[in-house]
Amino acid sequence: MRTGIRIMICAALAAVAVTVAVFSAFGFTGRESVQHSLYLLRDSGGHVAVYGRETPGTPITVTDIETATLREKDQVLLAQGLPVGSREELARLLEDLGS
Repeated sequence: MRTGIRIMICAALAAVAVTVAVFSAFGFTGRESVQHSLYLLRDSGGHVAVYGRETPGTPITVTDIETATLREKDQVLLAQGLPVGSREELARLLEDLGS
């Protein structure tokens, strides 16, 4: 019985660690929001698309990066919409996703 509890605690801690790692990798601090970001990365027709604050319904550009080739966690973040605060951060994220 105690072994089962230990396994559940270890699994929960591992899940938290993965979540924190993903948010850290994308520079997400929890304070950012779609309203305060310059860009938003989302899936569009199976590719990573960049949306601007002024035109949230129309992508600025659709990249060649296929979302199906990304890690599952990245796909989830893109499905929810990933806020991006600067051009530098946008370039870094696109480079990370494309490699």
